[in-house]
Amino acid sequence: MSETLVDIKLPELFSAENAFEVSEYEKFLEHARFVVIPARKQEDWRYSKVGSLLKKSYKRIEPVSYELPEAVMRMIGDSYSVVLVNGQFNHKLSVIPDGSWLEIKAHTSVPENGIEPSIKNIFALYNTATFTTEVIFRIPEDSHIDKPVFIIHARQGNSGYCASRFVIDAAKGSSVSIVEMYLESSDEGLYNTHVITRLRESAEVQHHCAITSMAEEHVVRNHFVEQHKNSRYTTGHFIFGGRMIRNTLHIDIEEEGCETNLFGSYMLNGREQSDIRVVMNHKAGQSNSSQNFKGVLTDKSEGIFNGIIYVQPDAQRTNAYQSNKNIVLTDDATAYSRPQLEIYADDVKCSHGSTTGQLDQDALYYAMTRGIPRRDAELMLVSAFIREAINGIEQICLQEYLDHLLQKKFSQMQK
Repeated sequence: MSETLVDIKLPELFSAENAFEVSEYEKFLEHARFVVIPARKQEDWRYSKVGSLLKKSYKRIEPVSYELPEAVMRMIGDSYSVVLVNGQFNHKLSVIPDGSWLEIKAHTSVPENGIEPSIKNIFALYNTATFTTEVIFRIPEDSHIDKPVFIIHARQGNSGYCASRFVIDAAKGSSVSIVEMYLESSDEGLYNTHVITRLRESAEVQHHCAITSMAEEHVVRNHFVEQHKNSRYTTGHFIFGGRMIRNTLHIDIEEEGCETNLFGSYMLNGREQSDIRVVMNHKAGQSNSSQNFKGVLTDKSEGIFNGIIYVQPDAQRTNAYQSNKNIVLTDDATAYSRPQLEIYADDVKCSHGSTTGQLDQDALYYAMTRGIPRRDAELMLVSAFIREAINGIEQICLQEYLDHLLQKKFSQMQK
């Protein structure tokens, strides 16, 4: 029998101190009784550093004066932006659109959509009792948001806990583009983020996420997506460092005709760890999904990809693809890759694959014989490897910013 909160002491991380109301914390405990505590003995957490995280004690910290980095301001330009500093909405730094499709709320006892579908995830459950800000997108039917919406997470203060919640409800025929960014911080802390996205018939949502280099930061991000008939969902995830980054994507295709495109990259050095968990659940047929994640690792860093595609009995004529590729630059860096398929239908096209290796020495030698210094040649090869994921983004400003982060991270990896 699996250990639950009935059997063992609640880890220090999930303290009552971060809850806004005693009743909310009691509700969290009531549901958490049926949730397995993350541990390395479980397949989903086998290679994760979650054990050390659970022993931490992080507390909510008050918002402070903050200025956005110039490079971030250039990237945002005249787009809409929602800036959260220490988990709380900063109106001064944000640019909110006119109209009623974007709502920002401080913590309430009844979050949008309740606690579902997070019942089996203890971090998402804890988020419902401790989130400081809830951002709700209600995109009206047949409307197309004219500019991207940037969600900026910033944190200052050691041992800080930041919990935020996002609900994206795209009505029939609507479209919106969202860019979520976690800015660099030198302080130790934890982001606990919960995202729910629902795409109605023929809706289109692009939601990209970038986590900049944060050597002492922990990020646990749970994203649940529900797609309906003929909807299109695209998401790119880019990780440039962090003590432990756990990014979970759970996508349910509920009706036929859906398109889902997942891609991303991670570049790690030191003792950083990126842990990407993808659950792609095809419940209905005549839909297509693709996953393409790439990693570059050096020093004693760890990159983890754990993805599974389910094709249910009614999901005939499904096309599903999954790929994870890694470049390991040092002997002590480690890539764990576990792509999986579970198929219960017979009229499908599904494939998955994983490769891990070093830089192409022939290509490196060719570049160096043309007078290119070794460091520049290595950067060229790494950039070309990662660039495939970056090219999947439509926003040129975001592509340029990610290129900047790539070069900055590569410089750190060379020290």
